[in-house]
Amino acid sequence: MACGAAQAQSGGGGMPQNSDRFTAEAHARTTYDSNLAAGNTAVSSVRQIDPEDVTYTLGGSVILQLPSAKQTIFVRGGADILRHDKNDNLDSESLAAALGYLRRIGPCGLMAQATYDRRQALLQDLTVAVSKNTIEVQSATGGLTCGRRGINGGLQGNISQSRNTATGSGFVDSQTVGATLSVGYQNARLGNVGAFARYGEVTYERALVPTALQPNGFESYGAGFSYSRAIGQRINGAASIAYMIQKPQGTVLTLGTLKTSKNISADVNMNYEASRRTRFSVAYSLSNQASSTVNADYVRSQLVRASVDYTLNPRITLRAGASASRDNYRGGLNLPLQIRKNEQVLVFGGGRLKIGRKIEMSLDVTHTDRNADVNQFDYNSNRVTLGVTSTF
Repeated sequence: MACGAAQAQSGGGGMPQNSDRFTAEAHARTTYDSNLAAGNTAVSSVRQIDPEDVTYTLGGSVILQLPSAKQTIFVRGGADILRHDKNDNLDSESLAAALGYLRRIGPCGLMAQATYDRRQALLQDLTVAVSKNTIEVQSATGGLTCGRRGINGGLQGNISQSRNTATGSGFVDSQTVGATLSVGYQNARLGNVGAFARYGEVTYERALVPTALQPNGFESYGAGFSYSRAIGQRINGAASIAYMIQKPQGTVLTLGTLKTSKNISADVNMNYEASRRTRFSVAYSLSNQASSTVNADYVRSQLVRASVDYTLNPRITLRAGASASRDNYRGGLNLPLQIRKNEQVLVFGGGRLKIGRKIEMSLDVTHTDRNADVNQFDYNSNRVTLGVTSTF
């Protein structure tokens, strides 16, 4: 929350979306990728990857909830096995788990959650010419929210640790701590208007002998406003904007220039239900994040995404959309074959077909274009995924 940091990488979090006490899911997917190496022939050669490949995924997940009148405990876990037709060196397994607790105390609500996620980084997310980096993220989040007669307030905090197996190839481990204090007012006509104060701290694990490549951690603090409202029964949206001051932590041996900076962070989400069959969604985010590589102190990230969902009938749903992202790695040094600026555009589409009550077939198609300041990482790819999911 405080810095948009590594906790977002974790796939084990998230509150259950239904009230069933126990749900289980098994899935299998086959994905064709025209450029799995996420770069040109030079990057493919360095990474020792055959660009055109097929990936097979087999996995499942379970959710257990223990609800009562005033509290709910839930446990969530999942695992996947990934195998490749040509690139055996990319074969991997992923694990995700979460433990959560929700409790109502008078006019207040208490939430606590711990998550664990272990997965192989996607090659298009690697800004270094290595073929494999396993990310392990542990996080904990807690908060207390209270409200009465339209006035509401809350205090939330989070801590996360991100670790990489490829630390010898230019990656760095980090820890993020953050807290947010908020107060607001809501009614049916006005919506929900709020103000908040936010603090965050990112620290990087130091090598035994500090070098000029070691990134510096940073503190960020500031304040902002949030607003959310439903317009009729078809439109709802939420937005927040904050003015943040970012201050580098201490000094180490570095050739970069460390300065206190001031910037804006923002989040916007809007949904429009044009009809019972058609729904539009738009999202935008701007934030500073912890860097995963040694040549930067932090990453300035920006993302915009739009999609449309169409329900053809009770069994068939379709989706199409696009997203554009930009990452700027700031501070530190420029190193060979390591990205400092990265722009990526995705165009996607697909559909879901329900077979009976328990089985769903899926088709997803994605086209990716990336432009980076290191030309070897410029690439485009087409990805097609066929999947089947069964719930129990």
